[in-house]
Amino acid sequence: RARVDLVTRAFAARVADAITEQSPGGSLLATEDGYTFDTFHDVIDNGEHLEHFHEYERESTDVPLKAGDAQEETVEWHTDQGLLLAFTPGARVGKDGKVDQGSDDGFLIRLADGTAKVVQFDANDELVIMLGDGVDQIVNPTLKETVKEGGHQRRLRAVPHELTVAASDTSSRVWYGRMVLPPAQAVHPSHGKTFGHLRNLLIENMEDEDSEVHALGCSGTSHARQLEEAQCEPGSEYCWHRCMYHADHGVSVESCAAEGLDVRCINPRYQLYDNSHGDWFPACIDAANAPNATDLDPLPNYPRAETCTDEAHEAWVAENSKEYDHANSLPHGGHFYWSIEDDNQVRGMISFNGLFGHLSYGWAGVGPRNEMQQSHVVMAKVSAEYSARYGFNFDVDPAVHLHWIGDDLSLRHWQEPLEDWGASGKGEHEIVEEDCFTALKFKTVGIHDRPFNITGTDRLIWAANGEDMFAGYHGLSRAVFTVNWMTGEQEVKCSIAHGINSCTGLRNEVQEEEAELETGLPPVTVTDAPNDEELGATKDESQPMDEAEMVKDDSASPALSFIAPVVAVLICIISLA
Repeated sequence: RARVDLVTRAFAARVADAITEQSPGGSLLATEDGYTFDTFHDVIDNGEHLEHFHEYERESTDVPLKAGDAQEETVEWHTDQGLLLAFTPGARVGKDGKVDQGSDDGFLIRLADGTAKVVQFDANDELVIMLGDGVDQIVNPTLKETVKEGGHQRRLRAVPHELTVAASDTSSRVWYGRMVLPPAQAVHPSHGKTFGHLRNLLIENMEDEDSEVHALGCSGTSHARQLEEAQCEPGSEYCWHRCMYHADHGVSVESCAAEGLDVRCINPRYQLYDNSHGDWFPACIDAANAPNATDLDPLPNYPRAETCTDEAHEAWVAENSKEYDHANSLPHGGHFYWSIEDDNQVRGMISFNGLFGHLSYGWAGVGPRNEMQQSHVVMAKVSAEYSARYGFNFDVDPAVHLHWIGDDLSLRHWQEPLEDWGASGKGEHEIVEEDCFTALKFKTVGIHDRPFNITGTDRLIWAANGEDMFAGYHGLSRAVFTVNWMTGEQEVKCSIAHGINSCTGLRNEVQEEEAELETGLPPVTVTDAPNDEELGATKDESQPMDEAEMVKDDSASPALSFIAPVVAVLICIISLA
């Protein structure tokens, strides 16, 4: 799966290079708030990557089966609605789990001249990449009419294809593929709505074959149709790119119905899921009257004044640095300053080039998501009272609290501060809030029960939010960094997520020499983690592990039953009349 991911992104980079001379400049797509996706690689890198495991079976008949029986279309002629599909050739698997080498199945593609051809897959390690209808909606309309050698215009072509599956009593066809859809928050260049919104409309109107909605997701005269009838299995809900089990979140269809409510995927503000990033989970809600998700409410004084320039920030940092022995910058507007006092305390400050929503520092913990899990953090907040539903209460004064982040990263799971500051003590903390910039000063021997290693190094994390009134958000203003208290050296850990470098904020180019993707936990030693029994903690499974989907056609064999089926796939049906 890691190699498929790598090849998919590398392919997108090569395609982007190949069509550069035909690109007029500008961006291919943009979000409603102006974030742009300039190249084909950008669109793929930030798109929704959905993995599918399919199993196809033809129902047995009373007629004896024999090799060469007439086949029927199992999946009719269509193009995939996404940008591309990367897949491994299908294989026949017998009821005993063994691969059946002989097969009467057929995978056909339609060439540009209208000829239908059966594709022969010979190698055991092939990965096939096939462009979808998305290139006709997003890429081709932007290309200049450049004529290449031979008199044909160079354009990306969505490949029409169909699948025929032979009837069999003894085996079924299994297949793995990764479909890449446009970024959910990007606006469709023709329809003026986000791709996520359009996909939701298509799914909601799938049973109404006369609905005009079916034409929105496809180019030309094609219409969208549901390829499979699969959905999340009973007792689960499609939420945050996967099926979440109701029981893991303390709800059920029956318990919600008893209150006259429905089970839906919502955020803490009781808004309906819109395919965006954030904190989503199944809960009881009046679906008919529930609002769709909206942007987070901004801080009262956001955006900042035009006088809050980078030059003004540099001058402010330079002035603050005079008070400390060491000072270093952190990615995306942060700065860390410190001196070692005679009593072995660290007198320091962390500052932020932004308004005051929240500002925090703490021990680096574990986990692939910025090493936030199992860590103690000191958080300065614009208000001591916070609600995951309504945000900060600005009638309450600011405060500095100590928090413990367990395995569940969403702030609603750890928003209650700890009363015990630990053996290292609370020390002294002071919030500095100015019109343009924010800082948190501190003087302490450590954090919670762990003192700073003032003769060596410590690994820390920081985060800030100067935009909205919800502390669960921090954008790119965060980092993991190692500090050498004695020498003043500082090293920031940079990572790549969705193609964005966490240190620079720039898109990361795919390198040919890359062999594989980082997929596991980073090699971090747990030094700040009480065990679950000490915490009385229970594990919440709401964090998305893999955006993997299982779509089951007809009936699935027990060999694949460990993956829950999820939301249906949409395709664009082609009229060949």
